[in-house]
Amino acid sequence: MASRSFLQVDRPPANGAVRMANAQQAKAVSQGARMSYFNPWRRKFGIVTLLLACAFTAGWVRSLATIDSYYHVNRGNGYRLESVDGRIELRISDLAKVGNARGVESRPIGKRRETDDFIATRIKLIKTRLKVLQHAQESLTQSEFEELQNAAEKELRELQATLPWCAVPYWSLVLPLTALSAWLLLSKPLPATTTESSVTIAN
Repeated sequence: MASRSFLQVDRPPANGAVRMANAQQAKAVSQGARMSYFNPWRRKFGIVTLLLACAFTAGWVRSLATIDSYYHVNRGNGYRLESVDGRIELRISDLAKVGNARGVESRPIGKRRETDDFIATRIKLIKTRLKVLQHAQESLTQSEFEELQNAAEKELRELQATLPWCAVPYWSLVLPLTALSAWLLLSKPLPATTTESSVTIAN
């Protein structure tokens, strides 16, 4: 009778404790999964990257018809950042006429691409002229040679100052930012690893 009483009284509470512990554990795992999916830094960073991608896309579309530029001149050195023809360009020049100035400009793109191609062709011709001038140095006087050389080099510097120092296409910014924002906002986190707690039942 003592053994039967022990089984009837002790085992049911132990089984109830196991079920309660498993229920609490499952609830904790579910809450942890929801919290990890809506992790604050991940969601906020995904929204920021998505907004940046939208901003660069808007600039990309606008640059196909309009040139937006920011210029800064300091002590004769000119710096110009332009959004034009599907890319962002940086132009550097040491031929600025004014001492110090800065500002923002917007103008229609017009025939900008044809102009850049024409300038690049003229630069090649001037470089060829300088090479020919070096070979013809013996048939010229020193003053004539220096005058022709200085004129060609000055024209070359002026033309090179109108071409971009570097250019970054908009697509190289929009595509990675879009992919990153999609991954941050839509991807599911890895499932949390849990260890099952064991309940010892005394016999």
